Amino acid sequence: SVATEVLADAQVIVPLAGLFDAGAERARLEKEREQVLGQAHGLEAQLSNDRFLSAARPEVVESTRRRLEDARSKLAGVEARLAELG
Repeated sequence: SVATEVLADAQVIVPLAGLFDAGAERARLEKEREQVLGQAHGLEAQLSNDRFLSAARPEVVESTRRRLEDARSKLAGVEARLAELG
């Protein structure tokens, strides 16, 4: 398998065969996915709690929303890497 990146003036192809243990990387990514999913679910629950939204300072609510966005972005990246592994 190879990693490919298309740049403005070139295409870079790096052979990956034998450079890493795909099974170990898949296991690591699956564990990371579960952790990020748990974090995202917890943040979603917090943001859907009317009591939290009414009692928390606006900057705390906004921080929680940003953390949820970050978790969703990280999850998308982990899932993309898992898809690349096949």
